[in-house]
Amino acid sequence: MAEMKKVVVGMSGGVDSSLTAALLQEQGYFVIGVYMKNWSEPIKGVEHCPWVQDQLDARRVADQLGIPFYTVNFEEIYKKQVIDAFFADYEAGRTPNPDVLCNRFVKFDAFFKYAKSLGADFIATGHYAQVKNGEIFQGVDGKKDQSYFLWAIEKDVLSQVLFPLGAMEKSEVRSEAEKRGLATAKKKDSQGICFIGQADVREFIKQHLKPREGNVINAAGEVIGTHEGAWLYTLGQRAGISDIKWGDESQRPILYVTATDTRANTITVGEEPALYTSRLRAGSANWLGAIPASGTILTAKIRYGQPNTPCAMLKADLNGFYLTFEAPQRAITPGQSVVLYEGNRMVGGGIIEKSE
Repeated sequence: MAEMKKVVVGMSGGVDSSLTAALLQEQGYFVIGVYMKNWSEPIKGVEHCPWVQDQLDARRVADQLGIPFYTVNFEEIYKKQVIDAFFADYEAGRTPNPDVLCNRFVKFDAFFKYAKSLGADFIATGHYAQVKNGEIFQGVDGKKDQSYFLWAIEKDVLSQVLFPLGAMEKSEVRSEAEKRGLATAKKKDSQGICFIGQADVREFIKQHLKPREGNVINAAGEVIGTHEGAWLYTLGQRAGISDIKWGDESQRPILYVTATDTRANTITVGEEPALYTSRLRAGSANWLGAIPASGTILTAKIRYGQPNTPCAMLKADLNGFYLTFEAPQRAITPGQSVVLYEGNRMVGGGIIEKSE
C-alpha cells in the first residue's frame, strides 16, 4: 500500500483554509494544520489583535477534522520582511503591497521551510489561484482570484504547492463548508493589512511615521495648501486634500494626488487626466516562465481586482522590464506590483518604479 502524501495546510482561522484542509483530507492526504502567528502587537483603533480568535477557530476546525495542529511564531520574520519594508517604502514615497511581501517571505518561504521540517510533501493554502505544472494560473472565480499577490514566489517552490480552491467559486466554498459543518463556514472574510486585520492603513502609518506638515502644490509649483506628511498620500488619492481651495470658486476642479516627494515633503495635485499614463518601468522582477521578448503581447494588472489589461513588452531582462499599455492607465503607482499574464497563465511580475 502506497504511503499517504503529507500536506501541511496554512490554517488562518477562515473558511477558505478550513475547507482547504477538509478537501485535502478527503482526497487522501495526511493533513497537518498550522496556524502562523505573525502579529500580536496592539494597534490603535483595533479593539483586539485578531490572532487570538483566528487561532482558536483554526484549532476548532482541526479538531473537527481530527488532524494534528500546531502554531508557529513568525513574528520576527514578519516584522523584518513585511512591516519594516512596508514603512521603508512609505517613507521613500512608494506605496507597497504587504500581501505580496507576506506571501513571498512568510507563507511560501518561512512556512514552506517549516512544513518541510515536518516531512511535508506539499504545502497548501486557501488562495483562489491554480498551480499547474509548476506555474500559476488565475483562479476560476474572477472576483476572488488572488494570483496577483503570488507573483513573487520562488518558482522552485511551486511544484510543492496545492491550491484546492482555485477551481471553485466563493459561493461554492461557503456551501461546501456548511455541508461539512465546519466551525468557520459562516465566518466573515478578513480584510485589511495581511495578518493584522481591520487596521486603518493611514492611522497605522501615523503610529510609525509621525505627521510633518508640508506644502501641497499644483503642476505649476504654486503652493495651494498644506498636508500632514507626503508619505501619507498615494497617487489618485482624494482623502486629505478635499478641502483645498484652488481656482475660481464657481468652477473649482476636483483634485487628486498626482505626485509625491518625500524628500521635499510635498505633494502635487491636479485634475484626473493627469493621472493617466501608458508606460511603466518595473524592477525586482520574478519570472515564472520564459522572459518575454520585446514586442510580446501580454496582459497586466497594476492593482488587485483590475481586469487583465492588454499591453506590450518593450524590454525585459532578469531584473526588470519596460512595458506599454494599449490604453492609458489610471494612477500607475511606484511600489505597487505589476503582474503579467498570457491568457490566464502568470508570466511573472515586478515592482513598479516609474510611469510615463
